[in-house]
Amino acid sequence: MVFTILVILALLYGAFRIDEWSDRYGHCVININDMQVKLGHWVNDNLPEDAYLALDDIGAITFISGRKIIDLRGIVEPELLPLVRLALIDANKSDRLIYNYVRNKRPDYFIVFRTSHRFTEKEDIFEELYSIKLLDNIICGADEMVVFRAHWDNTN
Repeated sequence: MVFTILVILALLYGAFRIDEWSDRYGHCVININDMQVKLGHWVNDNLPEDAYLALDDIGAITFISGRKIIDLRGIVEPELLPLVRLALIDANKSDRLIYNYVRNKRPDYFIVFRTSHRFTEKEDIFEELYSIKLLDNIICGADEMVVFRAHWDNTN
């Protein structure tokens, strides 16, 4: 009886909020289309077919571009997951270790949230090519994603 009442209350609550939820869902779709989907198409239009990418958000960019990737968030790159988690305790150490990992893998391009990886500030190695900034972001990891070309020949 109590369970039935709780289910009915939950359904009523949801019914009264469906407009709000559908608006929010639509806004999320717009954000993803305006950032990751556009970046996936930008990759297809501007980068070589054999480009090796390091990405903060692997979904739409990987799906659309079909490029070989490194998942900088560790979702499909389990070796990186402990390094990503370390950022909660020591962001500088995490950033340094992730940089060492990608330096060994040598991806050609990085598509990352502007504030995610301090190592991309090394202007002798990372050349900014393109960026997309959302004005009303509610779903993406940050308001801006940037495409960098990596110049590994400039590393020690």
